[in-house]
This record gives sequence, C-alpha cells and structure tokens, in this order.
Amino acid sequence: MATIKYRFEKTLSKTECLIVPVWQDKGIEVSARQIGAEVFRSGKEVIELKDFVGKRGQVSMVYTSDTHAPRLILVGLGLQKDAVIRHLKRAIGTAVIVAQQKQAKKLALAVAPSIVKVFGMKKLAKETAIAAAVASYAIRWLKLHNPRN
Repeated sequence: MATIKYRFEKTLSKTECLIVPVWQDKGIEVSARQIGAEVFRSGKEVIELKDFVGKRGQVSMVYTSDTHAPRLILVGLGLQKDAVIRHLKRAIGTAVIVAQQKQAKKLALAVAPSIVKVFGMKKLAKETAIAAAVASYAIRWLKLHNPRN
C-alpha cells in the first residue's frame, strides 16, 4: 500500500511533478522564488502561448529542465469569482491521476496566495489532502480491477 505524506514548506523540495493550480483570470501567481526560475519560466511560456489558459478542468503537463521539478502540471480553476472548493478538489484530483499515470511517486503542490485567501489555509489543506488521497486510491483501484490500464 502506498504512503501519502503531507508537508508544508515555503520553498520547493525535489519532486517528480509539481502541481500548480491557476486561475483563468490571473495566470501563474506563484513566484519564481517559490517554485524555481526554470519551472516558473516553463509555465509562463505555456500560458503566454495560450496553450493553457486556466479554464476550469483544463490540465497541461510541461516538461522542464529543472532537476528539482522535471514535470509541471498546470491545472485550471476557472474564474476566481466563481471559485468553489469542489473545483479545486477536482483539479487536484485530476493532477494526481495525471502524475500517477506517469509513474510519479513524489508530488508537490505550489499554491498561490490568492487561492489561500479564497479558501483559507485550513480548509485548503484539508480538502486538497482528501482530493489527493481519493484520486490516488481511485487510480490504484482501477489498475487492480482493470488490468488493461
């Protein structure tokens, strides 16, 4: 059985996939200092090219040359004014499934201050932990019960 560990840090630790939730009307708000300059630049390029705009349910995986976070998963939250915790949970769950399909074992989540402001840190931590655990369980269950996947 897999173990899920949660840590809250101000700087990025080495991870296989970095999940970054993005508001449609804000773009990437996490700072280059928070996630690393190369990862930040990769995410910014995808948004500037309009390959990813942050629409609710939109997901984009970007490969970076940063060894601390070789994969960046951008997940769209939609418009900030329409924010509900269910949208964030779905975005996190989707990102976890995408990461697990790439055989990633260590994931990190970079949260912009505006997301904390909308949902509150306690609720944000609780709901993202639930979303990650449920998604992780679901993908394992599907692999067990449907060997073709």
